[in-house]
Amino acid sequence: MIFEPRASAVIYNLLNSYEGDKVFLVPANVCPIVLVTFLKAKKRFELIDISNQTLCMDEEDALRKLGNNPSKYAGVFFVRTFGVLGSFEHFYEEIKKINEDFLIVDDQCLSAPDPELSKDTIADVVLYSTGYAKIVDLSYGGLAQLKPNIRYNKNTLSFDEQSHDRIINEYKNSIANNSMFLYKDCDWLDNTHVGISLEHYLSSIEEAYKTSIETKNIINKIYSENLPQSIQLDSKYQLWRFNIRTSKKDEILDALFKNKLFASSHYASLKGIFSLGKAPNAEDLHANVINLFNDRNYDEERAYRTVEIINKFL
Repeated sequence: MIFEPRASAVIYNLLNSYEGDKVFLVPANVCPIVLVTFLKAKKRFELIDISNQTLCMDEEDALRKLGNNPSKYAGVFFVRTFGVLGSFEHFYEEIKKINEDFLIVDDQCLSAPDPELSKDTIADVVLYSTGYAKIVDLSYGGLAQLKPNIRYNKNTLSFDEQSHDRIINEYKNSIANNSMFLYKDCDWLDNTHVGISLEHYLSSIEEAYKTSIETKNIINKIYSENLPQSIQLDSKYQLWRFNIRTSKKDEILDALFKNKLFASSHYASLKGIFSLGKAPNAEDLHANVINLFNDRNYDEERAYRTVEIINKFL
């Protein structure tokens, strides 16, 4: 079990321990900080579109690429869109059939950390985050379960908080302007030593999870019972935030903000931002999905007001 200040530090140490220049397949709707971490580690990635059925990496496209040119690739960085629940073991099995040495990372940063469950997977690495706005929000922490044969070496890095904030603002500006992100290395990554024990960290996760799930269940019930079923994503996508899909996205977000309410719009396709090309399915999902808040910062009264405003546009 690996525990670092941030999930991005886990990714960096993992990538930096990988010897070689082969390419990792990554879904186009990945969190931008993942690709910034790839760039810092000087590892190559190839973005591919998501599936309209699973909203995650297009498995057929990934397997076709791996099968057609196995010597080109190092493995797959799989991301569970919106923390989707369920098994992707069949996909992982097919990857290993092509080349058992392919590295499979199961990024569950938007899922609830479950170290015991992560032991029973074909994936080589299962990654969790307990950072800001995650299901378990401790405002710090990345956790990973690694197979025994996976190399993992922690590197000492200088860290500067202002550099961290600057790199985030830079990629956010690129996404907002639909322009290519130009990476300039700096001391943005916190890879320092964590000043608490793993046992204490896991205990904190367990306690915070109970409170988080209780709040989410209450607020999700308000959304699910008072919004049209037709705009709601399947329940397996609704734990991190409550997600709706609507062509009125921009109008709804504007109205919510004007009424001092909140919602978010994750995750943009990074094709055209971090690499050339387009990812139509990822772009379409981002253009129409709103992530409604359901955490400790959003109470029942706000949830009901949010529902009232959304329904005016439907």
